Amino acid sequence: AGSRRRVEVYVDLKSPYAFLAIEPTYALQEDFDVELVWRPYVLDIAGFLGSAEVGAQDNKDTSLAGIAMLFAERRGRLRDFQQRLWPSFWRRDLDAEDLGTLAAVLRASGVDTAGFEEFVAGDGRRELMEIQEEATRRGIFGVPSYVFGSVLSAFVQAGCATRTDPAILAAPYLSARNELFAGF
Repeated sequence: AGSRRRVEVYVDLKSPYAFLAIEPTYALQEDFDVELVWRPYVLDIAGFLGSAEVGAQDNKDTSLAGIAMLFAERRGRLRDFQQRLWPSFWRRDLDAEDLGTLAAVLRASGVDTAGFEEFVAGDGRRELMEIQEEATRRGIFGVPSYVFGSVLSAFVQAGCATRTDPAILAAPYLSARNELFAGF
């Protein structure tokens, strides 16, 4: 099949659609010869709809959570981090605007948090801003958003499939593959 093709995945913690897409997106990596590149994208829902139109979770500043995602990814623990972060946030058990809370989730995910505060104040914030600017240039405005160059069917057509059973390729990912709902 050749070298692995990249799928860039833009997500924001405050998006229920992104939450529902996390495990099905990881399944893409298992079912197709692709590399997932996660990009935190902070939605400005209050700026778009007005703060009176959105709920408390929708109005959260998820910048710190996005930076924590970048930190976890650099340490090879992004999936573990996401599996702890998203359900807790959506159960309303996690304050995404609290640095200490996010550091605790990182530690629970097996991430050494040495240098996390510095990363948040420096390189992490800069990288998040670069991702935001890049997404805007690409025309991304919602999450989850996937940048691959075509639709899902192109994964099979481009020869990226690692599993060839038609039943697997046609399976509804959400009901069959989403491990995030365990215990929710």
